[in-house]
Amino acid sequence: MFFILFASFGCNSKAVPVFNGVAYSPNEILVANEKDSYEISLIDPDGIVIPKETPIPLLWQHDQTKIVGHCETVFINGEKRLQVSGVISQYNEMSKELRESIDGLINSQKYGFKYQLSVGGVTAGQTDAFKEIPCGQKITFYGKEYEGPLLLINKFVLREISIVPIGGSVETGIKIERK
Repeated sequence: MFFILFASFGCNSKAVPVFNGVAYSPNEILVANEKDSYEISLIDPDGIVIPKETPIPLLWQHDQTKIVGHCETVFINGEKRLQVSGVISQYNEMSKELRESIDGLINSQKYGFKYQLSVGGVTAGQTDAFKEIPCGQKITFYGKEYEGPLLLINKFVLREISIVPIGGSVETGIKIERK
């Protein structure tokens, strides 16, 4: 007679890291244009559409071929910030280089370097989705005054969130932890 014993000692090789962070806050974001210069864009948090039918993917630097994970929770909090949390669900399947980048991010957090988050989406071709504010014109947006030229985005369909070393807004950030 013999027994086959299966035991777990807390070493789950399939465990994946989890994340949480702020992907957008209602302040200016810098967007690169075709001329490699930057333009100011403002996204109205009340106009962000969060699709419910599909999890929002988490990408590495807006590269659709580098899927890192997905968001399980996405919402606009009381401070009008886009709050996200989820799992690095592709951790065990991603390339060695990408896994090393994620491990590097986790390690760099220990020393105070904060990676940021960036949003990607579409205005869905709606004519009232954005408004160009011309040079010299002033607007007030969430209590702060801005002067054009800038782009005010009123309707924005969220398609992805990306991990970036330098985001368009300093108020974003991500924290990744191993379970």
